[in-house]
Amino acid sequence: MKIKTAIKIKGLLAVLMISSIASATPISLPVDSVNEAGATWTSIDFNPAFNIGDASIPSHSDAFDEFFLVTVNNVDYIPSSSADQSNISVEGNPFGTAITAEKIAIDGLNVTGQYLFFSNLVGGSPTARLLVAIENPTAVARTAEVFIYGNLGSDESTAKRYSSSGDTSFFNNDSWIVTSDNPTTPSDPAVAFIAQGPSCLSSRTDLAIQISDNLITRFTFKLAPGETKRLASFVQLNSTNELAATGAAVFSSMTTVNAANLFGDLTSEVKATIANFGFTDCQADYRALVSDAINKTKKLSVGKGGKAAKSATQLADSHVDTFAGELALRTDKTVDELILSSELAVKAVNAAALAAKRSESNFVPLKSKALRALKKLINKIVAE
Repeated sequence: MKIKTAIKIKGLLAVLMISSIASATPISLPVDSVNEAGATWTSIDFNPAFNIGDASIPSHSDAFDEFFLVTVNNVDYIPSSSADQSNISVEGNPFGTAITAEKIAIDGLNVTGQYLFFSNLVGGSPTARLLVAIENPTAVARTAEVFIYGNLGSDESTAKRYSSSGDTSFFNNDSWIVTSDNPTTPSDPAVAFIAQGPSCLSSRTDLAIQISDNLITRFTFKLAPGETKRLASFVQLNSTNELAATGAAVFSSMTTVNAANLFGDLTSEVKATIANFGFTDCQADYRALVSDAINKTKKLSVGKGGKAAKSATQLADSHVDTFAGELALRTDKTVDELILSSELAVKAVNAAALAAKRSESNFVPLKSKALRALKKLINKIVAE
């Protein structure tokens, strides 16, 4: 028998609005169960906050004790019992069952939560998605601090088995983590929790921790007047730790996320508002720095020291440590590739600038080499 120990962390929320093909049917929470893709998702409730109370697969039962709780700016997202249920189809094919809770005002922000239980396996795993939408209806900029958290239900023997970074830790650089109650033969379902996709650094969770069988993530972001941002998180159920890791690996790059059509029910406009899943162009700032270096290198001429070109290139290079991990995820390049290309670009621009300053005869070929190095670098960070 499980003891409900869901930690009440103040300060998170998220909202989701899903574009559905089927019309919504008004329902009352709690929902006893939703059966999709071989999993049973149970006790979908609004108290103590919008949450999934339990879940099972045919071979393993008893996952979760109130999971996917949300708080925003230190207030729990507690909708009323009124909700909508929709059977979603995409291009005529069943996509999932959606349960959308009531929009409520929290600290002057409008928050909506939605669960989508996928009709098909994702990476071989039964999968559910939480989409939280947070709207700033005011005329002033606001900050939202959102916690997404809950109890895994696997009790005191719970431990991390795998993570997206390749170790068994759970930090804010992880897209996902696999936990279970046994390293080899879990009795409860092995759970993969997907906190975020390969998103921009500024939109990634700034807190990700495990305490016993509780997982806690926090996102903090600004909302312009009238702006809406969304957060997407997923859970998957499996019979083994290894299968759970295989399913979660789908979330490690936008290439596999898009191939799995994990957001196929949403419009491009809605997807662009999802802050934590790589739909926004987090390469733009870095590309701008490299483009600036290209333009200033083009202006190099004999006798000119090229200080502007050197400083622009060095500034871009100094951002590699900040952006390389994100760019590697978004472009399927490796961090080493990006770092090496950046270093070569810096050396090439410096050599061209020195040749210009000395009015050396090899200035023109060195300038061409510098431009090729910068263009090679920018080609590695093109948007997907």
